Amino acid sequence: DPRTLMDVPVIIAPIYYSCPTVCNMLQSSLARVLPQVSLQPGKEYRVLSVSFDETDTPQLAARKKQNYFAAMNFAYPEDGWRFLSGDLASINRFMDAIGFRFTRQGRDFIHPVALIVTAPGGKIVRYLYGQSFLPFDLTMAVTEASHGTIGLSVKRVLSYCFTYDPARRCCCSCWCGEARAARNARDRETRPRPVRPRPVHPRPALLRPARRRARRRAHRTASSPSTKTAPAESGSPHGPHQTQETIA
Repeated sequence: DPRTLMDVPVIIAPIYYSCPTVCNMLQSSLARVLPQVSLQPGKEYRVLSVSFDETDTPQLAARKKQNYFAAMNFAYPEDGWRFLSGDLASINRFMDAIGFRFTRQGRDFIHPVALIVTAPGGKIVRYLYGQSFLPFDLTMAVTEASHGTIGLSVKRVLSYCFTYDPARRCCCSCWCGEARAARNARDRETRPRPVRPRPVHPRPALLRPARRRARRRAHRTASSPSTKTAPAESGSPHGPHQTQETIA
């Protein structure tokens, strides 16, 4: 019974072990991030990977656990991350309790990608959507769950239902885009805007100074009056405009 494991804050990962894509990515993300969470696993929190495929066996769950623990390369306690499977009735009862919806399609499933965080006793306090997380995300979620604080993501998620987007050809939920847009808008409002320096354009006179100076000289030469004089007449020391008459 999973309720016996909820004496501490619990991170629930609804997956199925034969999933070829997003479930493996979600599990790999947990294996990468859990060693960096600054809380003691097994005592301060616990992780449950719960399969919603009734054909998954305990032997398959044990092999998956061995593979992910080997990928962690970290002395993670066995009780800190449990891999569970069950029959169809138990799976439906548990998934209904956490509000997780899925639909079988052949050998695969249409399902959302999310982690559900519960407080001690099983009260849901936060949904972490997506398939990759930061250590801070899990640490903050577990810390809030230990105090029973309901996160903002729950209030946002409860307004939407889960679905599959055939245009994107991926398993997701219909609230992912809305929630991600809201989170990005909130981050833009709270994140300080960087001060962008104004671009300094060089002065035109500094780009081609020699050409501009030559142009100015040519303009001054063209606008000055002519200094040419008529040639001097023969036998007169002065030009025609400079001849002086002597009065006897």
